[in-house]
Amino acid sequence: MDQLIKTKENYKNRSPFWAAEAIVVLEEIAPSLGLSWAIASVEAMLEVIESNRDKYCRELIDDLKKPTVDTKDTLNAKIEQIWHQGGDLEKAITHILAAKWEQKNSDDDRFYRLNLVRAMTLLGDVPECRAISAGPIFELFKEYRGEYGDG
Repeated sequence: MDQLIKTKENYKNRSPFWAAEAIVVLEEIAPSLGLSWAIASVEAMLEVIESNRDKYCRELIDDLKKPTVDTKDTLNAKIEQIWHQGGDLEKAITHILAAKWEQKNSDDDRFYRLNLVRAMTLLGDVPECRAISAGPIFELFKEYRGEYGDG
């Protein structure tokens, strides 16, 4: 079964790990491609989600795109602040921040991938995302898989 179809079915069935295999596929194509997909997915959903925190979320995304990574203590403080102030969208961003840190600072990619899965799960649970069946997220998956992989 095609990975896109399988991922869509898992999402539709509300599997908490609906994005896991898609992340594996992207990471096998190129390291960090799952991270790029997660960041692009948040950006795409910001176009759909009505939030009074849009500017704040865009600033967080800009931070994600910077090549530098916070220290563990700075990161934990930032995550805690974002987590307690935000909704699922902001919480998804905190997991992407954690994934980025893990990718840069750990030899074990399990926590990197787990944080990406958690980010996508939270993003997928945003009501506006559910209302459109995560369409932009799946379009991005197709694009990333096709652009960087075999198609």
